[in-house]
Amino acid sequence: MTFKLRVSKVEYRGDELAISGRIIEGSFFGPEAVTICGRDGKQITVGIVRHFLDAPEGWPVLPSHETILSISVCRPVDFKIDETQPVVGHGCLLENSNRENVSHLVEDPAFLAMQLSNHLGDDDVEELSELYFGISADKLDRFYKTEFGWRFDAGVWPYLAMSAGEKRFFEIEFATGIEYQERYWAVDSTTSTGVLLGYNSGHFSLPALRVEEVLWFQRVASDQLNAGAMSLLLLAACYINEATPELKDFVSTCFAGLPGFKAKTSQNAAEAFLEHITVRDVRWEYVHDLGWINNWPYSQRNPSSTMRVLEPEDYSFIRRFFAGMER
Repeated sequence: MTFKLRVSKVEYRGDELAISGRIIEGSFFGPEAVTICGRDGKQITVGIVRHFLDAPEGWPVLPSHETILSISVCRPVDFKIDETQPVVGHGCLLENSNRENVSHLVEDPAFLAMQLSNHLGDDDVEELSELYFGISADKLDRFYKTEFGWRFDAGVWPYLAMSAGEKRFFEIEFATGIEYQERYWAVDSTTSTGVLLGYNSGHFSLPALRVEEVLWFQRVASDQLNAGAMSLLLLAACYINEATPELKDFVSTCFAGLPGFKAKTSQNAAEAFLEHITVRDVRWEYVHDLGWINNWPYSQRNPSSTMRVLEPEDYSFIRRFFAGMER
């Protein structure tokens, strides 16, 4: 969902342009590219580099709010904004056809440490990586530069593909742009179509999955290489109301089986991981035409969310994707 902002104040700060105003259409829920009209009639498209809210009333920012949104963008030389024209957002989900499958990385302890350590406590990722995987901050940094940094610099987005049987796949896409996002997709390989389930970022849209859907994936993917690691990566996009003993055992077993993981710490890791994804007020319900939907205001799988980009046909796709699994 894009937005329009009515301009009320402009400041020229050297090579930066600060624009303030109120949302008059759509919603603002994080940095994105915007189109701005100049006094000469020409339009420019630039990315928001920072934003600030005055008198915030909730998230995302809506036309019904009295909130003043201030955004800063890089200013082209001699550009002057036409303050009578609204600033128009392009949405926060940029696309990129230049992608590379890096599914082999689920066997790399450094990758697993990078992805999972930030779900294991409030300490720095580097400290948690050392505690649970025995991997130092320097090694994590080298891994990131070797496997991700150069790809991002070259405009390549890495992704993981996880087969869910019958030509169905989950994908986790590592997308860069205005804001880094880890996106969760349900993909039908017979039609080469996919639907966004949610994403994790500074301005996240979660939960993307139900725990039951991850457990279903684990059953159909049990013969895949390191299905436990894949299950944990998907479970990180879930919210739970409470950690049942069965779920604790499942997560502990998955951690204990990770390459390079300190197996003696698996129970502690499971407890920390499940505490990190516990959100007690999330509720799921099954609706015939839509499938499983939830009540969380930031989730794509909430048809009432002001952050959603999904259309009714997308919910139907998700319902068909999970068809046949036990509710």
